[in-house]
Amino acid sequence: MKDTTTTNAYDKILRENIEKAIIPLAHKVLRLQWQSLEEIPDDLQSTRERRPDFLKIVHQAAAADDYVLHIEFQSTNEAGMLARMHEYYAMLYKKYGYSVEQVVFYIGNAPPTMVRSLVHKNLSFRYTIVTLTDIPYREFLASSVPEETLLAILADFQSEQPATVITQILTRITEQEPSRLRIGKFAEQLEVLSRLRNLQSLTAQIVDKMIHLDLESDVRFLQGEARGEAKGEARGEARGEARGEARGEARGEAKGIAKGEARGIAKERAHTEQERAKAEQERVQVILNLFHAVGLAPEVIASVVNCPVAYINSVLADHRA
Repeated sequence: MKDTTTTNAYDKILRENIEKAIIPLAHKVLRLQWQSLEEIPDDLQSTRERRPDFLKIVHQAAAADDYVLHIEFQSTNEAGMLARMHEYYAMLYKKYGYSVEQVVFYIGNAPPTMVRSLVHKNLSFRYTIVTLTDIPYREFLASSVPEETLLAILADFQSEQPATVITQILTRITEQEPSRLRIGKFAEQLEVLSRLRNLQSLTAQIVDKMIHLDLESDVRFLQGEARGEAKGEARGEARGEARGEARGEARGEAKGIAKGEARGIAKERAHTEQERAKAEQERVQVILNLFHAVGLAPEVIASVVNCPVAYINSVLADHRA
């Protein structure tokens, strides 16, 4: 039975990312070039039970060379794919009168077995299947957009260890994307896509060590620091005003404010120091896990946690059994 929940998760990710991923993919893998792309109206797409993943009119320098580009991502060997693609071709040709270039990017783990051509007495039809496991993963790492870089998890690892590839993907995404919130989103998407290669457990471990811990420690530290200053000022003002008003002395009010602020800030600074110490302990644990559990070299770990190699070696030496 087909796991529709998992398939829908793949579809959701691909639909979110396809606009930014498919154009460099079409240039790089399909060797397609164009002058411009035109949207296919939604009223045409909505006539089908399942909307196409990517559907555009491709405009060339000469109008006679224009065509429709139809791309699908497929994670399973669908028995009715040939009929579905042919139906799309007929519908698009009837609507626009253009030839239709149809490509299925197959991202499944098993070899593709879908029938891709049809030859009858009065009809000949075919579409193209591109298997991502035939493409070297470094081609996706060389991308300038994280949406395309994610696809490296579905490509050919070329004898590279999965842990190394996953680490390289995450490192590349952090270089491409300045928003930590979006980095977290792409990391979660990478976990989902890694299921297709039976690598979800390993991916989750590396994501937790490289991305989630870093995000949580940084965000919590900054939030704690900001809250500490705000609370110190608010409490200092409140206590100072209350005491000053009670005594009726301007000096008391000033001292109350100053003492309240000092106590509040001192308390929050102590809390911040604890947070820093905790973050350092977690960083050490990440280094040890990446070395012992994942098997990464100190040089790779240094790039992951953004620390000097000498520091990594020092941590490993201190915790050597």
